[in-house]
Amino acid sequence: MTVPAAIRELEKIEMIRGMDRIYRLDHAITATQKTILGAFGINVPYIKDRVNRINEQLRIAVLEELMAKKRAMQNEELLKLFENSNRSYEEVAEFLKSGMTEE
Repeated sequence: MTVPAAIRELEKIEMIRGMDRIYRLDHAITATQKTILGAFGINVPYIKDRVNRINEQLRIAVLEELMAKKRAMQNEELLKLFENSNRSYEEVAEFLKSGMTEE
């Protein structure tokens, strides 16, 4: 098998996202792909472990993005409330400080 042919064969290994938002291998690893991967000391359990790690990394990245959007929306809401209040910056800052020290 030529190097370009081997690369083309390995390019067929794909992950897809299911309806449950979990990424999985699109197809089982073929015997030819196993042979090519084996030449590099890579086996199917390793590939499956990498898929699971990538899935977890993507899940974490999506959660972080959602949390960042939520914080941005909360910050916008606070700014609007501050702009619409009749309080000075100092009054708002003092109010926020007093709320943080109470427990």
